[in-house]
Amino acid sequence: MDSVNIDPPEFQKSRAQSPRMPETRNGNAQASIAPPPPAYCNILAVDDSPPILFLLQSIITPLGHQIITASNGAEAIQKFRKESPDLVLMDIMMPDMDGFDATRQIKNIPNNGLWTPVIMLSTLDEPADFAKGLEAGADDYLTKPIDAGLLTTKIRFMQRVIETQRNLIYHMKFQSIFDNVLDGIVTSDDRGAIVTFNQAAEHIFGYQANEVIGHNVSLLMPVTEAHRHDAYMARYRTSGETKIMGVGRELQGKRKDGSLFPIHTGVTEVNWGGMRHFIACITDISERKRSEKFNEETRRRLEQYHKHNEEEKDILSGLMAKIVRRDGLEDPLLTWHIRSTDEFSGDVIAAQRDPQGRLFLLVADATGHGLAAAISLLPVVGIFYAMVDKGLSLPDVIAEMNKRLREMMPVGRFLAACVITVDENNRMVQIWNGGMPSVLLAEEGEATIALRSHHLALGILTPAEFDPQIQQVHWTRPARLVLYSDGLTEAVNERGEMFGMDRLKDALTPCAAISVEHVLEQLNQHMAGRRPHDDISLAIVELR
Repeated sequence: MDSVNIDPPEFQKSRAQSPRMPETRNGNAQASIAPPPPAYCNILAVDDSPPILFLLQSIITPLGHQIITASNGAEAIQKFRKESPDLVLMDIMMPDMDGFDATRQIKNIPNNGLWTPVIMLSTLDEPADFAKGLEAGADDYLTKPIDAGLLTTKIRFMQRVIETQRNLIYHMKFQSIFDNVLDGIVTSDDRGAIVTFNQAAEHIFGYQANEVIGHNVSLLMPVTEAHRHDAYMARYRTSGETKIMGVGRELQGKRKDGSLFPIHTGVTEVNWGGMRHFIACITDISERKRSEKFNEETRRRLEQYHKHNEEEKDILSGLMAKIVRRDGLEDPLLTWHIRSTDEFSGDVIAAQRDPQGRLFLLVADATGHGLAAAISLLPVVGIFYAMVDKGLSLPDVIAEMNKRLREMMPVGRFLAACVITVDENNRMVQIWNGGMPSVLLAEEGEATIALRSHHLALGILTPAEFDPQIQQVHWTRPARLVLYSDGLTEAVNERGEMFGMDRLKDALTPCAAISVEHVLEQLNQHMAGRRPHDDISLAIVELR
């Protein structure tokens, strides 16, 4: 263990008994001591890798410290003797002389009577390597690759200890200097008796200095820590064995009122007039621990919320599947596909045969997308299936859907919808299109026909204003009817080009090759893996 030799201070039992400094004529105190040393540190960085030295310089320089570099153990020893650095960052694996040997020699070099911490930096990460480094005299050990944040924290901690050491050397005669240190500083002798107790320590522990000076430092610890401390001090006095010098630890402190609280402390040994003393630099970390606890509680609540949210989504998905999915969607004339941009789709496809055997098909696109849009679809799907089961005509089904939606939907919410009936016996299709893209009719040997929308979306007009007029189309040869949402034609590629009507019509030629799979293949080639910005629905009805 390294010791610091300084002139013995004139200790007093309290600040009230401290020697008074001479006063000038204007009453101001006048100290007859040397000015305090600068706050920055000279740091010797030793590594045979220029990139590592460059990295260390990029970490150390912004902290306001000076860096001295060496590329091997021998050069490190030479520069340590010449520069007297405050801190050493030592690589282990180097040619000629490794970091273990260099550290041993450096620890034997007097450095103005100061304790100079050595932090080893190495790719060796086995416990045995840590132990070997500490046995060589290192005060801390960090593994590579270097964690800049952790190294910065270590340097700042060592800086505080070094600054404490400097202040002790320059100002131990004057207790008031200690009172300007933000961290609590408690000095004890080798029997554990408290020698000095600064104002920050008073604030942290709730004691006045004259209440604790002369008492054992275990007064500031809970019972379990006090027993360990007493045993440690006894072992140290007999064997010199130490495990805590220069190493920051988190412990519990005990205030005057008996309450326990978390602290971070680092201990340094100094030698005053041949007597060993210990300097503890103490920080109250209660606020940090409260923040950590709050963050952990927040994380736990977010996990619970996420789990609850996922459970609700599963329930809603099951409910929507029961409402929307009917046997009619498996009709042999129909193939369909819905692609959602969210977990829930704002598009819907519903199909059902009425009592007369006619196929009713609904393709709808609600305002917006996601969960809100999906929920607004549930009423219209229920109305659609109920009206079709009753055997109502297409105009009556549409009129009833518009009426009910206007009553139920919030202001600003409406439903673009295309509803058709397919009467195979009469080879006739009835179409009502309100706000959806044109329905496409592709017959063999003929150009694809676009049947445009002539109505407003459902839920906008009053029953008196609503027009349930339908279009009727007869087919004489095999054909296919294509219904889709605008998410299909408006899907863009990486150049911002929409899929568009022309590409869709090309995908529908010739008529015999028309299929949902073929259209989707063309769409996927166009988008090249891009996510669609809107829900996409596509339904194809075969007219035989």
